[in-house]
Amino acid sequence: MRGRPFPETVRAPNKRIFLIPVALIFGGLLLTYLHPWLSTGFFGIVISLAGVVSFFFVGLLFADFWASAHLTKSLMKDKGAVEVEEGERSSVSDPFEDELDSDK
Repeated sequence: MRGRPFPETVRAPNKRIFLIPVALIFGGLLLTYLHPWLSTGFFGIVISLAGVVSFFFVGLLFADFWASAHLTKSLMKDKGAVEVEEGERSSVSDPFEDELDSDK
């Protein structure tokens, strides 16, 4: 059994992940506006603030993944490694890949 510290994909990260915080912000805003009829103002504010904070953290994570994907591709081009197609795994060995014993 092999353990990998990083995902096996070589694709750049998708921007769809930014829809989650936007949905939280607008969902919380909707609950806040429905407060006079449903008494959901507090929950709406909490959900909206959670959306704002998650937008910040998702942005940081996306920027990190985007930068590492571009750095990896540029390093592979500079070193003359095998060209990696979208969605395929390269034949370059990973020095950070761990071999785990399955008999323990």
